[in-house]
Amino acid sequence: MAEKLSPFDIANNINEKGDLLDVGEVGYDSYVVNKVLSNTHDSVLFANEMNSNWNLPRDMQYAFYYYGISKKKRFGKWHKNQDDKDELAIIKEYYGYSTHKAKEVLNLLRPCLAEMKQELEKGGRNPNGQKRASGKLS
Repeated sequence: MAEKLSPFDIANNINEKGDLLDVGEVGYDSYVVNKVLSNTHDSVLFANEMNSNWNLPRDMQYAFYYYGISKKKRFGKWHKNQDDKDELAIIKEYYGYSTHKAKEVLNLLRPCLAEMKQELEKGGRNPNGQKRASGKLS
């Protein structure tokens, strides 16, 4: 039995036209392979077509990609979530919002984040040891 391959190895096999794979044995995951192949401009339309035909058997999906996409090394950037955790934490604490609601209003409140952060200051000591006043009024 063949070893399980990562979706990136399967996409590499499609891009570089390696030996044909038995998708049942290598662990073909159509969702992740579609996501990998949608990251480059010359294979995004193939991934879009496969998204609209998601119910095809995995071996047919693999064959569509293998024979349809030309041989080429592709290095698409893997898109990740932006790191807005600190900004979301400020909005959540300031307004008492849930994470979902804070994500919805983040772009609207981004210009106000500095003032909100300053108002949420709780006092204490600066890194150089000096006391600072509390940011909230009593």
